[in-house]
Amino acid sequence: MRTVNGQVTEPWGNTIAKGTSGGLVTSVAEATANITANHTITIQTNVPSGAKILGCQLRVDAALAAGETWNAQYVTGATQAIVAAAAVAKNTKASTFFDVNAATDIASAEVDVTIQKNSNPGVDAFTAQGTIRAIVYYQTLATMASV
Repeated sequence: MRTVNGQVTEPWGNTIAKGTSGGLVTSVAEATANITANHTITIQTNVPSGAKILGCQLRVDAALAAGETWNAQYVTGATQAIVAAAAVAKNTKASTFFDVNAATDIASAEVDVTIQKNSNPGVDAFTAQGTIRAIVYYQTLATMASV
């Protein structure tokens, strides 16, 4: 661990803003999913219940089948679209902050990211080809020490 201007930076990228006790922890949840012949693909980001979602970045690590544009959204503990009709090419990227005016950014349960084919979301199945990576940024509160 190292401390910079009162913040402790963990080696895995978490930042902890500490008070006299407790703290605000900014974390990342990163995961990939291979595109299979299903209509919905879940990227298991496992953002914990009670976390405040800040935003998400997505990248196509391996190209999807030609013509199969895709949508991404948060699911379960928070719901909101992340991107629509994204391209299939390798290195296609999307970066979006969570819109707190459209939905609550506090997760009521664990949050993951789902990918669906843009042509008929939740119905049309993908061709089994490609990989998409998601990085979700979120904050939690560290428990205060007992006195």
